[in-house]
Amino acid sequence: MDTKFIYEFLVDLQQNNSREWMTANKSRYERAKAEFMRLTDEVIVRTNQFDSTIGSLEAKDCIFRIHRDVRFSHDKTPYKRSMGAYVVCGGKKSMKAGYYFQIEPGGQTLVAGGLHCPPSDALKLVRKHISEFGDELINIIEAPTFKEIFPRGLEGESLKRFPKGYSADNPYVEILKKKEFDVIYYCDEDMVNDTEMFLNKIVSVFKEVVPLNRFINEALEEYVFIPPQIKKRN
Repeated sequence: MDTKFIYEFLVDLQQNNSREWMTANKSRYERAKAEFMRLTDEVIVRTNQFDSTIGSLEAKDCIFRIHRDVRFSHDKTPYKRSMGAYVVCGGKKSMKAGYYFQIEPGGQTLVAGGLHCPPSDALKLVRKHISEFGDELINIIEAPTFKEIFPRGLEGESLKRFPKGYSADNPYVEILKKKEFDVIYYCDEDMVNDTEMFLNKIVSVFKEVVPLNRFINEALEEYVFIPPQIKKRN
């Protein structure tokens, strides 16, 4: 594993985000991808030691494509600025709370966890669980070690008003407004360029996310994601 090689490749990609440059640097990309896969495989092994619910994953189950979907975007650059992986039961397409990390130059290398952009029916289940067991969630996010690593607490988008079915005087109303439940730890350049230091940080942050993921996934125990039907044009 060589995270410095990955980082330096991504620095150059950010400055030369074109198919022509990628073609000319295909061997560098293939090595960076292989290094990131090795890193992800090791993260999976170590994470399984304290959260066996992630199951028998492989790096390919967790790593996101570097190609961007530009169909509906004004930004037509073909490649992402990062390499990222979502470690969770079912892999990167799972709708469960899990563990995420990415390498992205420019101050966006991060280690994260929780539930990002859940579908509306999954979000309803999580809100119901919070309304019934909110004290448990507060104890998790207010724990001293948790707050030390995630001083911003739960991140992500929130509603401006309380959600339908709840009132303004609900004791957990500010949490219930949330549309996603992310916690994020940012890593500096020196850390990501030291492979062992970065790997250890990923694992230590993931350990702190376990209670949050467990709480959210209790709400989603019976949830089954059914992808929406895409209407075909005539």
